[in-house]
Amino acid sequence: MIKPILLLSAFYSVNALSQVTVLEPLSFGTIVVVENTPSSSVTLLPSGTSSGTNIHIMRNGYPAELLFEGFGARVQINITDSGVHQPLTRINGGTAFTLDNIIYANSIVTNAYGMATLKIGGQLSASGDGQLYLDDNYSTTVEITIAY
Repeated sequence: MIKPILLLSAFYSVNALSQVTVLEPLSFGTIVVVENTPSSSVTLLPSGTSSGTNIHIMRNGYPAELLFEGFGARVQINITDSGVHQPLTRINGGTAFTLDNIIYANSIVTNAYGMATLKIGGQLSASGDGQLYLDDNYSTTVEITIAY
């Protein structure tokens, strides 16, 4: 069984009291690639709902959850990513997954205490080259940019 996991890094330029904390990394759960074809993929929405095409979901994953603190009351924070993501690989190499995109709200608004949370999902695709995937953890790092 395959356990792809993403670590999210938030890069931001804010005052010294503001911070972004990764409460939960993005995980697609435990999956089995039935057919490694170009159409094999799994999608995990920020709500936690997941579905797969030619990929069986053995154990559900969960969206990433970021906590924003110290941004001031009712501040709109805009979120973007480059759209270019590194492959999800295992430590010893082999067939990699592709992170086609990450799924998130483009902006959030802090509450009266200057806090907000953001949940992030994504779509993961198999290589499509017919090669087998080995049982292991697959991971990568994703960068997002925030502006407010």
